[in-house]
Amino acid sequence: MLLYLNIILTLILGLIIGLNLNRVPFISTLGKKLVPESPTNPPYFQEHRPQNIDKADINHCFDTLENRFLNKLLQQEELGVNVKTLNSIANLTQLSDENQRQRRHLFLKELNLKLFLIFGIRESIVRLDSSVDKRVKNYILSDQIDKEKLMVSISMSVD
Repeated sequence: MLLYLNIILTLILGLIIGLNLNRVPFISTLGKKLVPESPTNPPYFQEHRPQNIDKADINHCFDTLENRFLNKLLQQEELGVNVKTLNSIANLTQLSDENQRQRRHLFLKELNLKLFLIFGIRESIVRLDSSVDKRVKNYILSDQIDKEKLMVSISMSVD
C-alpha cells in the first residue's frame, strides 16, 4: 500500500512541476523558448551594452583615492604613473610586496570597470613597460578616453 501511495504522490508532483515548467526562470537559459516574449513578459536576460553617459549623469562615481590617481594620470600623460607612485597614492606602502600587487590589481580592476561604464572602453588604464627599465611598469590612460569628460567627472566627484 505504501509503495502505491509513493508512486501516486510522485506522479502528482511530476504533473504539477510539468505544468508549471513555463514559470521557472532558468529554463529560458537552456535554449528553449517556453515563455514567449511580450511587453508584459520581458526576457529574463537582456544583453547590456554600456552607453556613453552625459556630463549631468556622472555624479560622484569616483572615490578620493581614484580621484588622486586619475588626476596624477592626467598630469603625467606621456610618462604615466609608476607602481611606486600608485602605491603611495593608494596608501599601500606599508604592506608586503605581494599584498601591494593584489590590492593594486583590485584597485585598477574596479577603476577600469567604472571607466568602462562611463566610456565603454574595456582597458581604460593601460600598463606599459618603462623605456628605461623593462621591470618597471607605468600606467597610462588609453588614447580613446575623452580627457575633458574625465576631468569633468573627477571635478563632479570632488564636489
